[in-house]
Amino acid sequence: MICKDGIFHNFIPKDLLNRLNGGIHLLAGNHDYPVHGRIMDETKIEPYVESLFYFEGGSLVMFHYPIMDWVGRDDGVIHLYGHVHNKHIAGMEEYYADKLAFNVCMDVNDFEPKTLKELVVATGKLELYREKYGYYVKEFDY
Repeated sequence: MICKDGIFHNFIPKDLLNRLNGGIHLLAGNHDYPVHGRIMDETKIEPYVESLFYFEGGSLVMFHYPIMDWVGRDDGVIHLYGHVHNKHIAGMEEYYADKLAFNVCMDVNDFEPKTLKELVVATGKLELYREKYGYYVKEFDY
């Protein structure tokens, strides 16, 4: 999954995207709206505003912006978001402190993709994750 403003016109050539296996989901960012028509016409990318994905043992919601409420928020559904980069927005850290929500912007994650495990550990939410997912976090033990 790639969450990046301007992905289509600046980042990855469309011929490469069309050769990738599986589904490709673009979470539209504030710089992507002018190219939505081209995305649908020229690639197999499916534009989304909010996406719910399932993985072994859980699920997550991805949205370009941080959102305050999402399907399953209180039941452990994980929220991955971007847009804010490394800005500190008043009240946001406090609001997300007891929620499985993670900023996946590159500039707050050493400019490289992170695994869910790395995000959980880096944000100090290992106990919260274990509380929600229990036996699915055996691999998180150090």
